Amino acid sequence: MTKLSPMMQQYMDCKRRYPDAVLFFRLGDFYEMFYEDAQVVSRELGLTLTARNKQAGEGIPMAGVPVRAHQQYVAQLIEKGFTVAIAEQLEDASKTKGMVERDVVRVITPGVVLDADNLDAKASNYVGAIDTLGDGSASSYGLAYLDVSTGDLRATEVSSLADLISELGRAETRELLVPEYAEGLAEILGKHLTGVFIRSKHREYFSPEGLIRAVSKGPRLGGHMQQEGYFHGADAVSKLLVGARSSSLRSPELVESASSAVLRYVVKTQRGIPSHVRPVSTYRSQSFLVIDESTKANLELTETLMGGRRSGSLLSVLDKTVTSMGGRRLRQWLNYPLVDVDAIRARHDSVEELIAYPAVRQDVRAALDQVYDIERLCGRVSSGSANAKDLRALLSTLEQIPQVQDILSECSSDLLVTLHDALDPCEELCALIERAIVDEPPTALTEGGMF
Repeated sequence: MTKLSPMMQQYMDCKRRYPDAVLFFRLGDFYEMFYEDAQVVSRELGLTLTARNKQAGEGIPMAGVPVRAHQQYVAQLIEKGFTVAIAEQLEDASKTKGMVERDVVRVITPGVVLDADNLDAKASNYVGAIDTLGDGSASSYGLAYLDVSTGDLRATEVSSLADLISELGRAETRELLVPEYAEGLAEILGKHLTGVFIRSKHREYFSPEGLIRAVSKGPRLGGHMQQEGYFHGADAVSKLLVGARSSSLRSPELVESASSAVLRYVVKTQRGIPSHVRPVSTYRSQSFLVIDESTKANLELTETLMGGRRSGSLLSVLDKTVTSMGGRRLRQWLNYPLVDVDAIRARHDSVEELIAYPAVRQDVRAALDQVYDIERLCGRVSSGSANAKDLRALLSTLEQIPQVQDILSECSSDLLVTLHDALDPCEELCALIERAIVDEPPTALTEGGMF
């Protein structure tokens, strides 16, 4: 067997820890793929397949993409259901003698995406998990799902397989973790769910204790990436699950184990649980109008029956929102129609007030038109993947809050009054960003000139 060079040994060490992922290995201005990964990206992305060390024999299959354009290639692989591991240079090559240290800093899967360019701005991107008692035909299921880009973690329980399929259709999970011990469940769900990538996981994955152990031992990069403050510690992670344990659901243990599996998956892919992930919020599926998957499809609520397009659906007709967050919330409301009369009336009262006072409505829309996607901005900041432009966008968004509060101060409906009182202009944070970051910073952190 040909002896590997130190760099290729470094590559193999990373690949050994992420055998199921396509490894993008940073070499200067390119991400390189080798061996089977090179053949995969050549076939799936149409990249030229070359070889490394041809003089030593047959050579190692090799393909690469420029760092500045890698996101489009990652997006294509994710859309096809692949998992991509990103290995970065952890040291400045110009200041390092010998081999530059490299390691995997994040793993991107269809359900775990933080890059805005790889996400639909007006749709959530959930990775979900299911736990159940016994096999796949059990009568009780716990379901949890998390949008890593916003930190939104939700969970519920259902009492039949049909209800589970309906709930998964409403949640619109992109990726789904299913226990191996639920025999046949993955196959059944695969037949009913389209566009969902299903992963079978072992029992340990669904253990709250296993989650805490995984968080306690890493695998954060520590000093290299200064990531310690970006991730929840073991105590904080335990608190994320309190809502599942203390819920009034009939099977809180199933909800807790499903939530644990989702968070464990994030630990694996993000090297920890980003600090913007919020405690699990439980709900009863009966609190909303139940719409089975067939009915939802035929009503074309969020996508057309033919072609699965957003254009032509009820959502596309109703959506006049001016922010990405508003678009996601409207989509959620369509998937989860209210059944509580008081809640419906409260929402209607707010709508009535905004119709009665068009100047208020127009002023709010004008202010919101200057708002960036603060949910996903905070996700990138909290996970350590934001750049200086993201911070300026955050500042621009926060600066709109006093104006929105001033406009809403004229309103009297309960929901709008509650919204007014809950808004926080974060004045100290705004002053810090304004003082620290130049008006037009570069996109790449490595370019300098941002402070």
